[in-house]
Amino acid sequence: MTQHTFITGQFVRIDQQLADVGQRAVASFIDIVMKGLIFSFMMIIVSMFGLSLYGLFWEDSTLMIILYFLVVFIPIFLYDSLMEYFCGGRTLGKMMMGLRVVSADGSKPSFAATFTRSLFYLLEGYTGFGLVAMLFSKDNQRLGDIAADTYVIKERFMYVANPLAATKAMFPQGYKPAYPQAADLSLRQVEVIQEAYYVGGNLGDDLRLKLCQQICKYLKMSVSGLTTQQFLGQLIYDYRFIMADQ
Repeated sequence: MTQHTFITGQFVRIDQQLADVGQRAVASFIDIVMKGLIFSFMMIIVSMFGLSLYGLFWEDSTLMIILYFLVVFIPIFLYDSLMEYFCGGRTLGKMMMGLRVVSADGSKPSFAATFTRSLFYLLEGYTGFGLVAMLFSKDNQRLGDIAADTYVIKERFMYVANPLAATKAMFPQGYKPAYPQAADLSLRQVEVIQEAYYVGGNLGDDLRLKLCQQICKYLKMSVSGLTTQQFLGQLIYDYRFIMADQ
């Protein structure tokens, strides 16, 4: 399976497996079935609504076309982009196949990126051209991925502790955080720090040092007497303590 290295905005290098053509094809088929079910349901709703207002809608074809466009076709078109944006890069098909769309730095894609992918999908997804494009792409990308600068990865298991899954009872009695500034970190930032800490073998010393420097600059703090690995571990520990029982 093809590998791709992502360099995050925090200078963390993450090696991920890219989804292969077969996995993406199955996920796409599941989503097409899902969109077909949504289409059928919305067509029934619109038809029932039109019958209830027969004189207004069924005798005015323009109004019916507008109604079908707004209630049926727009939701179908936005299915992929909205699902990928609000569900962390996943549609129902991708969830079932363990796939996820990510941006070039490995983060969650923006709505502009997911919308761009949906636009290209009108050409690629329903004609099969996307499969052909992926076969000739180095990173298994279709044209929509290239235009949006996104990748589809295979989610892998990694032991990264949930920063919020902690209680005060898990810590020594009377413990005081060494870095109370950790409270200013977002959950996403801590997840990136954990990635760097637990996947130490995939992260060079220079990149880990740059990450620590960026953290210190962001939190307006200085550190001495600790290795970069010790600093990252302490920062994660303090964050979990501060957020415990919240």
